Amino acid sequence: MRRSILLAVAAVLVMGCIGPFADTFDEAVQDTPADYDECCIGADRAVLGKLAGVPVIAGADLDTLRVDAVATSQQLDESAADWHKDGDGLIADDDTHEYVLALLTRLPGGDPKIHPVTTVIVSARLADAWRVGCPANATEPCAVPTRYESAPLVDPQDGDPISSSIVAVRVPVGQTVLLTAGDPKPGGAAVDLRTGRAVKIPVGSRLPALLGAGLALAIAFAIRAVDDGALRQYSGTALYASMIYAGVFVIRPRTTPLVAGAAAIVFCWAMETFQLTGIPAELSSRSLLARYVFGVTFDPADLVWYPVGVVPLVLVHLLITRKFHGVSRADGIHHG
Repeated sequence: MRRSILLAVAAVLVMGCIGPFADTFDEAVQDTPADYDECCIGADRAVLGKLAGVPVIAGADLDTLRVDAVATSQQLDESAADWHKDGDGLIADDDTHEYVLALLTRLPGGDPKIHPVTTVIVSARLADAWRVGCPANATEPCAVPTRYESAPLVDPQDGDPISSSIVAVRVPVGQTVLLTAGDPKPGGAAVDLRTGRAVKIPVGSRLPALLGAGLALAIAFAIRAVDDGALRQYSGTALYASMIYAGVFVIRPRTTPLVAGAAAIVFCWAMETFQLTGIPAELSSRSLLARYVFGVTFDPADLVWYPVGVVPLVLVHLLITRKFHGVSRADGIHHG
């Protein structure tokens, strides 16, 4: 009897994981990562505020539409919504999920016949929003974002253009929700539906980091070709650190600028300290490559020049990141 029970359990697991009931089994044991719906033709900020039950925040413009306002709430007022799709799936609130809502309107002066297509992207972090799949050589868990494509400014009944509507997404607490006009692309424009700010979808590529490292190396060799004094020595030290900073992003593209900067400086200091052992000098006497990588003799001044090659890059990187991820309309906060 016990053997029969074990065999039955094993059969259920096999059929649920790889058999014909795999999809049903997954839905039964895993919570849906997100649900999407639209409502409220002709809505305004007052309707959005009533639906969310919280103050709304002004949004930003996209190519073909305006995210007029956004709101995040733990519970929705069902009486304020006439769902276009399957609103029942959105009203199952719990402590682990919340609702991210956006009021979408047509841009003033835009062609009313245009049916703008949007894509809502739900991911655990903004840095993961660019993913369309997991690389075959991934060495860590890779979460592919959930995506919903729709034409929210079109009447679902007759297909006629409408002036505004509300999109609602039920997501795990704290997850990133972006809206793009059309197909999302790395580096493309989007609006963060939590903050209402215009952002850029991150570029999950090592190419910019490789180009940066190559540029630092090229500048260092160019200076060596025209100068044989202090400029050559100390610029080489700073540019070595710059190349290490870029190398951090080659290894791990999603590293933050501050973490990458700290890692680069610590690595350079460790390599400089390593020169006290005499091993780098021995290796450098046998290999030009080792000389470039490890150096030869310890120089306390180099400990200062390493941050010189890293800190400006970190500051510029932070400014660029803030520019791409912190642009919003100056409407302030509005209450619904």
